[in-house]
Amino acid sequence: MDWSVILQSVEQNKTTIMFVLAFCVVYMVVMVFIMKRKKANNNKYLAEHPDAAKVYLQRQLGVTSQIITVSTVNGIPARTFHEGSKVGIYVLPGQSELELEYAYQYHGGGNRTITESTGTVKKTIEAKANGVYMFSFDREEKVFSFARYEQ
Repeated sequence: MDWSVILQSVEQNKTTIMFVLAFCVVYMVVMVFIMKRKKANNNKYLAEHPDAAKVYLQRQLGVTSQIITVSTVNGIPARTFHEGSKVGIYVLPGQSELELEYAYQYHGGGNRTITESTGTVKKTIEAKANGVYMFSFDREEKVFSFARYEQ
């Protein structure tokens, strides 16, 4: 490997490399700020509603992707949380009406990605105080399921 060619290329593209590095640093700082703010807002919500239940949402990313997205809970934008690779929402005890959507994406050959979706659907769930639940979708039966989640 000829290092002089690499060093010459770096020297010629120094401005571009510096711009990309600066963008990455700014992006990371902004993401840390956003995540801290979101965590603080969720902690405040949990302090106000210590009995809130957690509802994990089915999510699989990869060559094929399966995602459940909840847009509203009782007409209010859903309060989401992240725990590692898991994503979920908080709901108050009792009945809650969710507006949600299931989407399945897969490679359709060539440069095509195919997405199958349920569209926005309204579902009513019943959650107990401090309960932990899983919301999933059965592609074969084409039906949502809501059940207690054992961690």
